[in-house]
Amino acid sequence: MAFIQFKLTKSINQSRDIFDKYLYSSDTDTISEVTAAGYFDESRFIKDDEWAGGIIECLCLDGYFIGEISVDGDSVSTLITSGGGVITSMNIIEVSTSYQALITDDIIVANGTLTVTLPLLASSTKQVSTKQIVGVLTVDGGASTIEGVATITLTSGQSTTIVPTSTGWVLI
Repeated sequence: MAFIQFKLTKSINQSRDIFDKYLYSSDTDTISEVTAAGYFDESRFIKDDEWAGGIIECLCLDGYFIGEISVDGDSVSTLITSGGGVITSMNIIEVSTSYQALITDDIIVANGTLTVTLPLLASSTKQVSTKQIVGVLTVDGGASTIEGVATITLTSGQSTTIVPTSTGWVLI
């Protein structure tokens, strides 16, 4: 089918462009159609600096997914997909004291003023998402850096997704 402009919204716009998120809903298109190159070419956001590399949540005819918009802004890759409306295989950890993240953790929900230390970069193969409910969360890169710095700080209501690369952790 085709992209429908009024069904695409920008839900979050925060500092350093690490929290930008878009929402899209299509009751006529499938996940494979929405993630195809060029699908969002007519989007009003395509020329925004925040679009490329942003996060998008999509409800499609055949399911739900969270994706990352490519660096060139031309396509979307899926990060998490639903299986019949239920996201499968997610290890969600809730913490209220400082915590050493494990390589099996998918999402860490923090409440309070605390530090989450990421696992060793060499042993990590998947992303870690963090959500700060109330207080101040310091995310420590452990033996590696996060975008070139030792730690990042999130305050009440903020969240981020951190992905391992060969040279350090990066924010998406």
